[in-house]
Amino acid sequence: MKHLLIYFFFSITSFAQSTYDATSIASIKHCIYTLANDSLYGRAAGSAEELKTLAYIEHSITKFTDLKMQRQAFDIKTATYETLIANNGYYFLDNNSDTTLLLSAHYDHIGLGGDLSTAFTAGQIHNGADDNASGVALTISLFQAIIERKLTDFNYVVAFYSGHELGLHGSSAFAEVLQHQTKMDHTISAVINIDMVGRFDPELKSIRIYSNKAADSYFENFTEIDPNLLVLKGSEKKLELLDTKTFHAQNLPCLSMTTGVHLDYHKPSDDAQYINYEGIVTIRDYILQLIVGLSD
Repeated sequence: MKHLLIYFFFSITSFAQSTYDATSIASIKHCIYTLANDSLYGRAAGSAEELKTLAYIEHSITKFTDLKMQRQAFDIKTATYETLIANNGYYFLDNNSDTTLLLSAHYDHIGLGGDLSTAFTAGQIHNGADDNASGVALTISLFQAIIERKLTDFNYVVAFYSGHELGLHGSSAFAEVLQHQTKMDHTISAVINIDMVGRFDPELKSIRIYSNKAADSYFENFTEIDPNLLVLKGSEKKLELLDTKTFHAQNLPCLSMTTGVHLDYHKPSDDAQYINYEGIVTIRDYILQLIVGLSD
Protein backbone atom coordinates (compact mmCIF):
# COMPACT_ATOMS: atom_id res chain seq x y z
CA MET A 1 0.00 0.00 0.00
CA LYS A 2 2.88 2.35 0.87
CA HIS A 3 4.50 1.82 -2.54
CA LEU A 4 1.15 2.42 -4.19
CA LEU A 5 0.78 5.76 -2.40
CA ILE A 6 4.29 6.81 -3.39
CA TYR A 7 3.59 5.88 -6.99
CA PHE A 8 0.33 7.83 -6.85
CA PHE A 9 2.08 10.89 -5.40
CA PHE A 10 4.75 10.94 -8.09
CA SER A 11 2.16 10.29 -10.80
CA ILE A 12 0.12 13.30 -9.64
CA THR A 13 3.27 15.44 -9.34
CA SER A 14 4.43 14.41 -12.80
CA PHE A 15 0.99 15.11 -14.26
CA ALA A 16 0.86 18.55 -12.61
CA GLN A 17 4.34 19.42 -13.93
CA SER A 18 3.40 18.17 -17.39
CA THR A 19 0.24 20.29 -17.36
CA TYR A 20 2.21 23.31 -16.13
CA ASP A 21 4.80 22.85 -18.88
CA ALA A 22 2.10 22.45 -21.54
CA THR A 23 0.49 25.70 -20.40
CA SER A 24 3.89 27.42 -20.44
CA ILE A 25 4.65 26.14 -23.93
CA ALA A 26 1.30 27.38 -25.21
CA SER A 27 1.90 30.85 -23.72
CA ILE A 28 5.44 31.04 -25.05
CA LYS A 29 4.30 29.93 -28.48
CA HIS A 30 1.52 32.52 -28.56
CA CYS A 31 3.99 35.23 -27.57
CA ILE A 32 6.55 34.36 -30.24
CA TYR A 33 4.00 33.92 -33.00
CA THR A 34 2.54 37.32 -32.06
CA LEU A 35 5.88 39.16 -31.91
CA ALA A 36 7.13 37.48 -35.09
CA ASN A 37 3.98 38.19 -37.06
CA ASP A 38 4.32 40.17 -40.29
CA SER A 39 1.90 42.74 -38.88
CA LEU A 40 4.67 44.04 -36.59
CA TYR A 41 7.04 44.63 -39.53
CA GLY A 42 10.11 43.42 -37.70
CA ARG A 43 9.68 45.52 -34.52
CA ALA A 44 12.13 48.26 -35.51
CA ALA A 45 13.20 50.63 -32.72
CA GLY A 46 11.32 53.92 -32.81
CA SER A 47 8.49 52.58 -34.97
CA ALA A 48 4.76 52.38 -34.27
CA GLU A 49 5.18 48.61 -34.20
CA GLU A 50 7.72 48.92 -31.40
CA LEU A 51 5.02 50.50 -29.24
CA LYS A 52 2.53 47.79 -30.22
CA THR A 53 5.06 45.17 -29.19
CA LEU A 54 5.63 46.80 -25.81
CA ALA A 55 1.86 47.01 -25.30
CA TYR A 56 1.55 43.29 -26.02
CA ILE A 57 4.30 42.50 -23.48
CA GLU A 58 2.51 44.62 -20.90
CA HIS A 59 -0.82 42.92 -21.63
CA SER A 60 0.76 39.48 -21.27
CA ILE A 61 2.20 40.33 -17.87
CA THR A 62 -1.09 41.72 -16.51
CA LYS A 63 -2.40 38.15 -16.65
CA PHE A 64 -0.30 37.14 -13.65
CA THR A 65 0.55 40.31 -11.69
CA ASP A 66 -0.91 43.67 -10.73
CA LEU A 67 2.48 45.33 -11.10
CA LYS A 68 2.47 48.19 -13.59
CA MET A 69 4.97 48.52 -16.38
CA GLN A 70 7.19 51.56 -16.13
CA ARG A 71 8.32 53.06 -19.43
CA GLN A 72 11.41 54.97 -20.44
CA ALA A 73 11.60 56.92 -23.68
CA PHE A 74 15.06 57.68 -25.04
CA ASP A 75 16.61 59.13 -28.20
CA ILE A 76 18.67 57.25 -30.75
CA LYS A 77 20.82 59.13 -33.24
CA THR A 78 21.06 57.09 -36.42
CA ALA A 79 23.90 56.97 -38.93
CA THR A 80 21.85 59.26 -41.20
CA TYR A 81 21.52 61.83 -38.38
CA GLU A 82 17.88 60.96 -37.87
CA THR A 83 16.60 60.98 -34.28
CA LEU A 84 14.39 58.08 -33.24
CA ILE A 85 12.41 57.94 -30.02
CA ALA A 86 12.54 54.41 -28.64
CA ASN A 87 11.05 52.91 -25.48
CA ASN A 88 12.08 50.51 -22.74
CA GLY A 89 9.58 48.81 -20.46
CA TYR A 90 10.42 47.48 -17.01
CA TYR A 91 8.99 46.16 -13.75
CA PHE A 92 10.26 46.25 -10.19
CA LEU A 93 9.13 43.44 -7.91
CA ASP A 94 10.02 44.61 -4.41
CA ASN A 95 10.31 41.74 -1.94
CA ASN A 96 12.01 43.92 0.70
CA SER A 97 15.31 42.19 0.07
CA ASP A 98 18.76 43.74 0.28
CA THR A 99 19.64 42.25 -3.12
CA THR A 100 18.06 42.55 -6.56
CA LEU A 101 18.42 40.46 -9.71
CA LEU A 102 18.11 42.21 -13.07
CA LEU A 103 16.49 39.99 -15.71
CA SER A 104 16.55 41.39 -19.24
CA ALA A 105 15.79 40.78 -22.91
CA HIS A 106 15.64 43.11 -25.90
CA TYR A 107 12.40 43.10 -27.87
CA ASP A 108 13.30 45.13 -30.96
CA HIS A 109 14.51 43.67 -34.26
CA ILE A 110 15.70 45.08 -37.59
CA GLY A 111 12.40 45.91 -39.27
CA LEU A 112 12.66 45.59 -43.03
CA GLY A 113 16.33 44.70 -43.03
CA GLY A 114 18.67 47.09 -44.81
CA ASP A 115 22.26 47.36 -43.59
CA LEU A 116 21.62 45.01 -40.65
CA SER A 117 20.27 42.19 -42.80
CA THR A 118 22.64 39.27 -43.38
CA ALA A 119 20.50 38.47 -46.44
CA PHE A 120 21.62 41.86 -47.81
CA THR A 121 18.05 42.84 -48.52
CA ALA A 122 15.82 45.80 -47.74
CA GLY A 123 12.06 45.99 -47.99
CA GLN A 124 11.47 42.49 -46.61
CA ILE A 125 10.08 41.89 -43.13
CA HIS A 126 12.62 40.42 -40.75
CA ASN A 127 10.43 38.90 -38.02
CA GLY A 128 13.17 37.99 -35.54
CA ALA A 129 11.39 35.02 -33.97
CA ASP A 130 14.61 33.86 -32.33
CA ASP A 131 16.15 37.33 -32.23
CA ASN A 132 14.71 38.14 -29.80
CA ALA A 133 11.05 37.20 -29.53
CA SER A 134 12.32 33.97 -27.97
CA GLY A 135 14.14 35.86 -25.21
CA VAL A 136 11.11 38.04 -24.52
CA ALA A 137 8.82 35.01 -24.27
CA LEU A 138 11.21 33.23 -21.92
CA THR A 139 11.59 36.33 -19.73
CA ILE A 140 7.82 36.74 -19.41
CA SER A 141 7.44 33.06 -18.53
CA LEU A 142 10.31 33.30 -16.05
CA PHE A 143 8.75 36.36 -14.41
CA GLN A 144 5.46 34.51 -14.06
CA ALA A 145 7.16 31.46 -12.53
CA ILE A 146 9.05 33.62 -10.02
CA ILE A 147 5.80 35.20 -8.86
CA GLU A 148 3.77 31.99 -8.78
CA ARG A 149 6.48 30.04 -6.95
CA LYS A 150 7.00 32.91 -4.50
CA LEU A 151 10.76 33.20 -4.97
CA THR A 152 11.04 36.14 -2.61
CA ASP A 153 14.66 36.02 -1.45
CA PHE A 154 15.48 38.73 -4.01
CA ASN A 155 13.89 41.79 -5.52
CA TYR A 156 13.58 41.59 -9.29
CA VAL A 157 13.96 44.17 -12.02
CA VAL A 158 12.57 42.75 -15.26
CA ALA A 159 13.54 44.90 -18.24
CA PHE A 160 12.58 44.80 -21.92
CA TYR A 161 14.95 46.86 -24.06
CA SER A 162 14.55 48.52 -27.42
CA GLY A 163 17.37 49.99 -29.51
CA HIS A 164 19.51 46.88 -29.14
CA GLU A 165 19.98 46.28 -32.84
CA LEU A 166 21.10 49.86 -33.46
CA GLY A 167 23.81 49.72 -30.83
CA LEU A 168 22.69 48.58 -27.35
CA HIS A 169 20.95 51.93 -26.79
CA GLY A 170 18.14 50.58 -24.63
CA SER A 171 20.26 48.88 -21.99
CA SER A 172 22.61 51.86 -21.87
CA ALA A 173 19.68 54.24 -21.34
CA PHE A 174 18.17 51.95 -18.72
CA ALA A 175 21.39 51.96 -16.71
CA GLU A 176 20.91 55.71 -16.36
CA VAL A 177 17.39 55.18 -15.00
CA LEU A 178 18.77 52.83 -12.38
CA GLN A 179 21.19 55.48 -11.16
CA HIS A 180 18.21 57.54 -10.02
CA GLN A 181 16.32 54.64 -8.47
CA THR A 182 18.15 53.99 -5.20
CA LYS A 183 16.19 50.90 -4.22
CA MET A 184 16.83 49.22 -7.56
CA ASP A 185 20.32 50.42 -8.40
CA HIS A 186 22.14 50.09 -5.10
CA THR A 187 20.89 46.59 -4.46
CA ILE A 188 21.44 45.01 -7.90
CA SER A 189 23.71 42.07 -7.27
CA ALA A 190 23.62 40.30 -10.65
CA VAL A 191 22.36 40.51 -14.23
CA ILE A 192 20.83 37.63 -16.21
CA ASN A 193 20.34 38.54 -19.87
CA ILE A 194 18.43 36.39 -22.35
CA ASP A 195 19.13 36.77 -26.06
CA MET A 196 18.24 34.23 -28.78
CA VAL A 197 17.20 31.07 -26.95
CA GLY A 198 14.84 29.59 -29.54
CA ARG A 199 17.06 27.12 -31.40
CA PHE A 200 17.61 24.59 -28.63
CA ASP A 201 19.02 21.39 -30.14
CA PRO A 202 17.01 18.45 -28.68
CA GLU A 203 19.94 16.08 -29.17
CA LEU A 204 22.84 18.22 -27.94
CA LYS A 205 20.70 19.84 -25.20
CA SER A 206 23.16 22.69 -24.86
CA ILE A 207 23.08 26.39 -24.12
CA ARG A 208 25.94 28.85 -24.23
CA ILE A 209 26.49 31.27 -21.37
CA TYR A 210 28.75 34.30 -21.52
CA SER A 211 29.91 35.26 -18.04
CA ASN A 212 32.44 37.51 -16.37
CA LYS A 213 34.73 36.72 -13.47
CA ALA A 214 32.36 38.37 -11.03
CA ALA A 215 29.59 36.02 -12.18
CA ASP A 216 31.82 32.96 -11.94
CA SER A 217 32.20 33.55 -8.22
CA TYR A 218 28.63 34.75 -7.62
CA PHE A 219 26.87 31.95 -9.51
CA GLU A 220 28.76 29.01 -8.07
CA ASN A 221 28.78 25.89 -10.25
CA PHE A 222 26.26 27.27 -12.74
CA THR A 223 27.54 24.82 -15.35
CA GLU A 224 26.55 21.88 -13.12
CA ILE A 225 23.01 22.78 -12.06
CA ASP A 226 21.18 20.50 -14.46
CA PRO A 227 22.97 17.22 -15.37
CA ASN A 228 20.72 16.85 -18.42
CA LEU A 229 21.78 20.21 -19.85
CA LEU A 230 25.17 20.93 -21.40
CA VAL A 231 26.18 24.45 -20.39
CA LEU A 232 28.98 25.83 -22.55
CA LYS A 233 30.95 28.84 -21.36
CA GLY A 234 31.62 31.53 -23.94
CA SER A 235 34.10 34.38 -24.05
CA GLU A 236 33.72 37.11 -21.45
CA LYS A 237 34.38 39.68 -24.18
CA LYS A 238 31.02 38.81 -25.75
CA LEU A 239 29.36 40.59 -22.82
CA GLU A 240 30.59 43.87 -24.33
CA LEU A 241 28.51 43.19 -27.46
CA LEU A 242 25.29 42.39 -25.61
CA ASP A 243 22.90 44.23 -23.30
CA THR A 244 25.21 43.33 -20.44
CA LYS A 245 27.83 45.81 -21.67
CA THR A 246 27.12 48.68 -19.26
CA PHE A 247 26.68 46.40 -16.26
CA HIS A 248 29.77 44.37 -17.11
CA ALA A 249 31.72 47.65 -17.15
CA GLN A 250 30.44 48.23 -13.60
CA ASN A 251 31.86 44.82 -12.63
CA LEU A 252 28.44 43.42 -11.74
CA PRO A 253 28.11 39.65 -12.09
CA CYS A 254 26.69 39.14 -15.59
CA LEU A 255 25.37 36.10 -17.41
CA SER A 256 23.97 36.18 -20.94
CA MET A 257 22.28 33.05 -22.28
CA THR A 258 21.77 31.89 -25.84
CA THR A 259 21.30 28.81 -27.98
CA GLY A 260 23.55 30.43 -30.54
CA VAL A 261 23.62 32.10 -33.94
CA HIS A 262 22.25 30.18 -36.94
CA LEU A 263 21.81 30.51 -40.69
CA ASP A 264 18.56 32.49 -40.29
CA TYR A 265 20.20 35.16 -38.13
CA HIS A 266 19.08 38.64 -39.28
CA LYS A 267 17.28 37.14 -42.26
CA PRO A 268 13.60 37.16 -43.25
CA SER A 269 13.62 33.41 -42.55
CA ASP A 270 13.97 33.82 -38.76
CA ASP A 271 10.36 32.73 -38.24
CA ALA A 272 8.28 31.24 -35.42
CA GLN A 273 7.90 27.85 -37.09
CA TYR A 274 11.56 27.06 -36.44
CA ILE A 275 11.51 27.68 -32.68
CA ASN A 276 11.93 24.84 -30.17
CA TYR A 277 9.24 25.78 -27.63
CA GLU A 278 9.93 22.86 -25.28
CA GLY A 279 13.58 23.94 -25.29
CA ILE A 280 12.65 27.42 -24.09
CA VAL A 281 10.85 25.87 -21.10
CA THR A 282 13.95 23.78 -20.39
CA ILE A 283 16.11 26.92 -20.30
CA ARG A 284 13.55 28.77 -18.18
CA ASP A 285 13.59 25.94 -15.63
CA TYR A 286 17.40 26.02 -15.61
CA ILE A 287 17.32 29.74 -14.73
CA LEU A 288 14.78 29.05 -11.99
CA GLN A 289 17.14 26.44 -10.52
CA LEU A 290 19.94 28.98 -10.77
CA ILE A 291 17.92 31.54 -8.80
CA VAL A 292 16.82 29.00 -6.20
CA GLY A 293 20.46 27.94 -5.83
CA LEU A 294 21.42 31.52 -4.99
CA SER A 295 18.88 31.44 -2.17
CA ASP A 296 20.34 28.35 -0.52
